[in-house]
Amino acid sequence: MTRQRYPPRLTYPYYAPAETLPAPLPTVPEILASEEVFPCIFQKRTIRKVGDHFIVKHGDIKLDEADNMHLVAWSCGDRVLVPKLYAAFHDEDTGANFIVMEYVHGKSMESLWTELGPVGRHRVATKLRKQFQSLRDMPAEGYYGRHGRRPYDDIFLGSDTLPCGPFPSEFLLNQAFFRRYVFLHPEVAEGRGTFYRDRVFPMVMTGHKPVFTHGDLQAKNILVRDSDGAPVLIDWECAAWYPEYWEYTNALWTSRRWGDDWFRFVGLCLKEYVVEFKCMENLLDDLLDAPRPGDPGTS
Repeated sequence: MTRQRYPPRLTYPYYAPAETLPAPLPTVPEILASEEVFPCIFQKRTIRKVGDHFIVKHGDIKLDEADNMHLVAWSCGDRVLVPKLYAAFHDEDTGANFIVMEYVHGKSMESLWTELGPVGRHRVATKLRKQFQSLRDMPAEGYYGRHGRRPYDDIFLGSDTLPCGPFPSEFLLNQAFFRRYVFLHPEVAEGRGTFYRDRVFPMVMTGHKPVFTHGDLQAKNILVRDSDGAPVLIDWECAAWYPEYWEYTNALWTSRRWGDDWFRFVGLCLKEYVVEFKCMENLLDDLLDAPRPGDPGTS
């Protein structure tokens, strides 16, 4: 029997087969009783270590992260290191979503950055480059979007009133950026907005095939395993098929790390798209920020 290209989306509640578990799954009360809480920038989300084997994300989280982890593990095997997924479910009593994963014994690149030094960082980047190439080798299925031919869940592209894919072409993806721009900044739509649409998109943001993308490459989302120094990618919430420049441009734009050699590290992990980065940096800044001086209606 021919193996299908990709597994169907997970249905919830999801529980891994009992024989694959390192220990019985913790109950919700056991999870909430754990006092080993990891820092999280989102107030309505919590990350806890439970016992010796489990890490649990719960609260206002998206179960799509579990689906993405399952997809990558199914498609890439051990070519891409992802924490094992043990459970994903919604709990009615707390109103929260839960994702139970393997606890990876290791430290984040963020905490190890200085200790590793240039040589150690280069070693990690070389291993990561192979993993990202395996992600890129996951065949797209004729669209830009999330697993299962679903729209992006992306603050830069969509809203309650704007469609967010899936897009059959990069041209239509770019048009979505333009619509989002006009939606947020109608006062400059005929100025900089039209410049993006008529010049930047057709001249720079074109010819990029859809590739499977982690979507949030930051030093805090890379765990260096204690046992062998192998890098494990975590936080798969944003993963989808994006244009091939997206991983690189987003890794530089999101981190805003210009005080060290993060940009060199990213360039070792990924093919570089420097021109696309400068265009996307301006566009994403515009999508988040108010109009700039010189725009109509500003002084």
